[in-house]
Amino acid sequence: MTQDTERNTEASARKKPGLDALFEDIFGLNIRGLKTIWHLFWKPSEVFEAARDIHWKDQYTPTIRLYFSILAVILFFQFIWAGENSFLENSFREILAPVLAGSEGAVFTLEEIVDQAVRVYIVLYPFTLGFLALIAAMLTHIWGKGAGFTTRVRLYFASIIPLTFVGFIVNIATANVSADYTFVVFAGSFIPTLLVGYLTVFRGLKPTHETGRSWRAILFSLIVIFIFGLNGLIAQIATGIVVGYNEAHVEYLEARENADASTASD
Repeated sequence: MTQDTERNTEASARKKPGLDALFEDIFGLNIRGLKTIWHLFWKPSEVFEAARDIHWKDQYTPTIRLYFSILAVILFFQFIWAGENSFLENSFREILAPVLAGSEGAVFTLEEIVDQAVRVYIVLYPFTLGFLALIAAMLTHIWGKGAGFTTRVRLYFASIIPLTFVGFIVNIATANVSADYTFVVFAGSFIPTLLVGYLTVFRGLKPTHETGRSWRAILFSLIVIFIFGLNGLIAQIATGIVVGYNEAHVEYLEARENADASTASD
């Protein structure tokens, strides 16, 4: 009887969700995911080796899932730090002010357009980045023989998780920096981010590549530079399209209301 009671108590304890379950519910992250991030910084070779196992050796969270969970966290915090006079908002203000000054009869004020642009950009950026990362993962062949399609995707996302995490921390630290320091912020975030990416690949490939790791890590860094630059361009173009559509739609509605009012008065 006592043994049955103890077994029931243990079963109840196992079923009771804890803080780990709450993090997984909110962000898709759990203790294993945090362990994966930690090892990608300090023991990337172990994660790289596990990526070649079908079940990740039952030790790590699949890196593609972990990457998109991190993007979800970034998206959540971006809405918090992208407030008034943030670096992102000031940057859009400097870009859009000359455009708005050259147009007459604008529907929205500069601040309204900047607010729209920031919100659209924040939402679009992670999705376009994730899409481009998927394409890059499929096409990147630096992982050596025996690295099939799935392994390439796993290893690529394993490699960009540390640099994404570092970029996230730097963005938080520079969230309220003036747009006058754009170059300083860019250099201060870009250089360490790429260095982390290089070191992750260089150290991660050690068990399978005694030589040739440097050029593979450099090539990976160049791919990341291209992807991030292309993503920023695509996100800005898409943001301009959405904001422009919103303004055109409001103009159309106002013109229709004026036409209806004119017809009614006649």
